[in-house]
Amino acid sequence: MLDALLITRMQDEMTAALHETESEVAIQTGADGLMALAMGQHRANFELWHEEDKARVPGVPDAEIVRVKHAIDALNQRRNDLVEKMDLWLIDRLEQDPVAPCIRRRRG
Repeated sequence: MLDALLITRMQDEMTAALHETESEVAIQTGADGLMALAMGQHRANFELWHEEDKARVPGVPDAEIVRVKHAIDALNQRRNDLVEKMDLWLIDRLEQDPVAPCIRRRRG
């Protein structure tokens, strides 16, 4: 069963831990597939927010803005890939109503 409160609690705890250490926070070995994906996606969000903050600093040189923009693009792609993996994880576990239109999986 999915527990939204567990996921939001994980995100809050992970954000606090990342702000304290600013280093890698290990994904719990006991985390199931969806929780591990949610943790990876939250990490990508955290990194994205911090990269975006770098671009907002007054007086940042153009070369730094370009570097940050490329980092933001890569983080957005990683975040989107993880959301798609979460979608597929959920679709694989759905019980499809036989009279409903078929859910088509995109393989990639």
